Amino acid sequence: MKRSPVVLSVDVKTPAIVLLLLTLLMVVLSSMAGSVRAAQVDLIWDPPDAAVPSGYKVYYGTASGAYTANVDAGNATNCTVNGLDAGRTYYFAATAYYPDGSESGFSNEAVKFIPENDSDGDGIPDSEETTRYDTDPNAPDTDGDDIPDGQESFQDSFMDGSGKTEIIIDNTDAGFSSGPAPWPTSSYLPGGYEGAYQYSPPSGGSNWARWTFTVPASGECDVFARWTAGENRATDATYTIINDGSRMPVAVDQTIAGGQFISLGTHWLTEGAVAVTLADAPTGYVIADAIMIACDTTADSADPPNMAEIIIDNGDEGFSSGPSAWRRSSFVSGYYGSDYQYADDASDGQWATWSFQIPISSLFEVQVRWTTFSNRSPAAVYEIANSGNEMSAMVDQTVGGGQFASLGTYWFETGSVNVTLKSTASGYVVADAIKIIPR
Repeated sequence: MKRSPVVLSVDVKTPAIVLLLLTLLMVVLSSMAGSVRAAQVDLIWDPPDAAVPSGYKVYYGTASGAYTANVDAGNATNCTVNGLDAGRTYYFAATAYYPDGSESGFSNEAVKFIPENDSDGDGIPDSEETTRYDTDPNAPDTDGDDIPDGQESFQDSFMDGSGKTEIIIDNTDAGFSSGPAPWPTSSYLPGGYEGAYQYSPPSGGSNWARWTFTVPASGECDVFARWTAGENRATDATYTIINDGSRMPVAVDQTIAGGQFISLGTHWLTEGAVAVTLADAPTGYVIADAIMIACDTTADSADPPNMAEIIIDNGDEGFSSGPSAWRRSSFVSGYYGSDYQYADDASDGQWATWSFQIPISSLFEVQVRWTTFSNRSPAAVYEIANSGNEMSAMVDQTVGGGQFASLGTYWFETGSVNVTLKSTASGYVVADAIKIIPR
């Protein structure tokens, strides 16, 4: 006999089974290796008004709908789930089973994030104090300088053991802001830096999040971002790194690679204020979690050697297009050299690439040129690749033609720099000249 599924609710009791997450308790378990922290969740529910079940089971796991363990509560209407790992999100669902051996379907889910333990209340989980920052998890101010360890972790930073100084700002830290109205906070999906993250639903770019850093010395810095991945996330969430008048946009796909710090590239950052901004996107939710900047404080911060700017036009040796060569034209004025090339809006999978060789590692501005016309794409995307780092910038080719326009300033390592423009259904894209200028 098939039984109706249990109905689960976190807030409202109904005649069917109602599963309530009541308390979250931290317990300390002894071990020969030291103390191991686990968590337990107490749950309680009301029995259904229909046929009396023989008992109940609570299923749980760390992914929605994928339950890897269960607890048989017998005929009690409450149970405790033990041994849960800190820093993870757990999903719970209940069933009822009957004397004839049948079992109801799963209820809807209840969700609970288990926070990591922070014994001294300084804002840094104990595990990170011992493994990452080398601070005392039982002392909120390890070095006795009257600045709590949690504040130093994003303001003054700690050495990470590789000669680089890490600065981390999470979405709950003083260096973070969002607007025009504060973004909502959630811990529904696992992978947030300290559990919670903020988000903005799909929109047209009017909502923003900002992480504001102070870099103590000029140098080469790796910038990383973290988010929680999900199928409703934006595929083109754009972070912009702003420093000393330069803006360096980097687009990432937040549907994948969540729960870890992902590189936004290596950049030369000048001493002082550095801002990293994130804008909402029409393709999905964007997640504002933590940003990390890791700077080589031992590096020589002197200005890099001088070199001349490099220009590659569409007729030069460093330019190529494919899979078949793009059409040439000089119909619209404003091009560099003798003409430009283009791909129309029906040419799927077409690309044009400008390949540069950079003799020094330095900060460079990338400028591009096109001819403007009404049939041009308002969303032409240039992809920039160097030394394993990939960045992208979008321009509106319906305006601003006939001159070099900046795609931003980037730190490039010695070697190849490839700039690629791809066809798009939003309009014709024009491949003309690209200029790289040392800064």
